[in-house]
Amino acid sequence: MENNTAIQDYIAAQCDLSVAIKNATGFVNNDYADLNEVVRVVKEAFQVRNFLINHIEYSNEHGDFLSTIFEHTSGKTWETSVRLVYKQGDMQSLGSAITYARRYGLSQLAGVISGDKDDDGEASLNPVARECKRYKAEVPFKDITHAQRNLLERAEVTENWLINGVKTQEKFDEGFDKAKTMITQLNDFAKPVANELAVAFTNHKLAKENNEREEV
Repeated sequence: MENNTAIQDYIAAQCDLSVAIKNATGFVNNDYADLNEVVRVVKEAFQVRNFLINHIEYSNEHGDFLSTIFEHTSGKTWETSVRLVYKQGDMQSLGSAITYARRYGLSQLAGVISGDKDDDGEASLNPVARECKRYKAEVPFKDITHAQRNLLERAEVTENWLINGVKTQEKFDEGFDKAKTMITQLNDFAKPVANELAVAFTNHKLAKENNEREEV
């Protein structure tokens, strides 16, 4: 059962994984997402899903390696290793090799996709999801509490619930009662998200009233 939970959390984390923005340029003028950017998107998705992310260096008869490990609180782990290729006795060369191995290992285990920054891409998101994305992009990961991350996630789920259609007025009223508390809490740290969620409920209510009038 614990393994099932770990796999479910792993899948959920991969679904939540943001695109790593290509923010650096290599020696052959190739653009790529640097280590900080990869760490940001991986931690943002996996740490809230109960994963500890770690790196361990080791050596064997084949050479020196850096292992990247995703360990779930259930005890289940995912692991990959990258060989360290560097100039012997050159600490700068070793540091560069470790940085590359960390970036590659994290990307491989998490399934990171990198891409160019595309502000227009936000247009394809629903309003609450768009504001949640902006908030998480602007606020350092370490400054967002676990409770706040849960609120942001619940706000997106609630928006999708509204968009997919609420079957009865009773269900809508129950959802709205819960959302009022959520909106108040969101307003304390992410006002744009709170505003869009309130608008989503208002728009849904108005649309329903219009439909009822047309049916009369």
